[in-house]
Amino acid sequence: MTFNWFSLAAAVVNLLILYWILQRYLFGPLLKTIKDQQEQWLQKEKELQQKELEIASREEQLEHERQELEYEVRTYYEQAMKEIEAFKENEQADARKKAETVYQQIVNAARTEADRIKKEALQQIDDTIKDVVTNVYKAFFQGLNHNGDFVALLLEGRIDEIKPLLGQGRSYIFTSSHPLDDKQKARVEHVLQEKAGVGVSSFEVDEELVLGFQLSWKAEMIEYSLAQQIREYVKIEEAEGIGS
Repeated sequence: MTFNWFSLAAAVVNLLILYWILQRYLFGPLLKTIKDQQEQWLQKEKELQQKELEIASREEQLEHERQELEYEVRTYYEQAMKEIEAFKENEQADARKKAETVYQQIVNAARTEADRIKKEALQQIDDTIKDVVTNVYKAFFQGLNHNGDFVALLLEGRIDEIKPLLGQGRSYIFTSSHPLDDKQKARVEHVLQEKAGVGVSSFEVDEELVLGFQLSWKAEMIEYSLAQQIREYVKIEEAEGIGS
């Protein structure tokens, strides 16, 4: 059997042609895109640094508001942690670990973004902070499977507070920040029926709540959510800004 030099040469030429095509139409544009993205991020980073220099003089004024926001988020988390302790023993450790991780991620990211945005324009804090916290929350909660359990858990922890506000015998629309499966819906119905003597006419989902729930009957509405906490904080901050 003789060695076919022509076949070898043809294979080498084919490989070289394939390499040239990949380099020109795939790797080349891909590397250029990556480089462009890096340049854009560097430019944004430079702009952010410039803004930070411009608003440095306002940091002391906003420090008190930032601490209040941090305190409210921490209080919200501590209440959730107390409620998680009511879970079954085999679910408790995993739920606490996830809650701690998510809480720390939300606090860190929301604190950084809220500080920057508040320094840029205090007049726009209502819409901008809500959008930032919502986006951060969605980014970190994407892929988790226990959001519905977390909503049910919040209801169990707040039922004694909202019970006096509910009319016995009524059927409320239960709106949650995340979809509930059949087991979670049954859990919500059981808590409302046993603890407050009310029913659920339907279940709805409103992502604007960010994290929490809302009970509504005609014009009556009771809400316990992260979006509500943000709105209350913004009202206080706007009132203080107008007063100053």
